[in-house]
Parts: sequence; structure tokens; C-alpha cells
Amino acid sequence: NGVSGSAAGIISELRSEGEARLVVQRPRAIFVALRHESGAPLGLDLQFAQAGTTLLVCGVDVGAVQEWNERQASSSTRIDKFDRIVEVNGVRGPVAELMSAVSRATGSTAMVVLKYGIGPK
Repeated sequence: NGVSGSAAGIISELRSEGEARLVVQRPRAIFVALRHESGAPLGLDLQFAQAGTTLLVCGVDVGAVQEWNERQASSSTRIDKFDRIVEVNGVRGPVAELMSAVSRATGSTAMVVLKYGIGPK
């Protein structure tokens, strides 16, 4: 019904009377191999649900991810807002473990990132 991005907005729309049109997407996984100096920032603004198993990319700032994005010929291999990180240096699971893997990352960082075809507007 044209509502996207905000969970509260989507829930409100689903609760309203009338017909609901939903877009359901299957994500595409990409493998990202970052090289960065020890202590250098990855440049990711991340959010997560305490009980979740993914890290939501809310923005890309100056750092290794921005450099990665600049080297990619296609947007399909860039890390963008609303992508989800599901693995960091071989670690999958609860967000506490993912965040710990992000904070320990030095020199090189390997990530599996889920990309969706249509993002919120």
C-alpha cells in the first residue's frame, strides 16, 4: 500500500481496514572482504534488535566500507543503508557475538551481507 521503512507505519497500515498489498523479498547474499589498518574504522552505522541475529546497516561513513564501495563497479556489490550483516569473520548468531566480531576485526574483515532489491523510500 505504499508504506515502507518504518515498522510502526507498516503495522498501522496492516491494522487499517481494507485490502493490504505486500511486497515480500528474498535477499541476495554477497561476500565482502575488507582490508584496513588495525584500529581504522569500518565506517558503519549499525542498529540491531537485542534478540536478533543480524546487524542493520543504517549508514556508511568514512572508513573501510566506504573505500570498498568506491572500488565496486556495480551497486549490487556495495554495502548500502538497509542491508543486513549476517556474518563477520566466520561468526554468525546472536547480535552480541556479531558486534564482538566487528569490534575485534583488525587488518581484514570478511562479512556476509544480505541485500534486498527494493529498499524503503
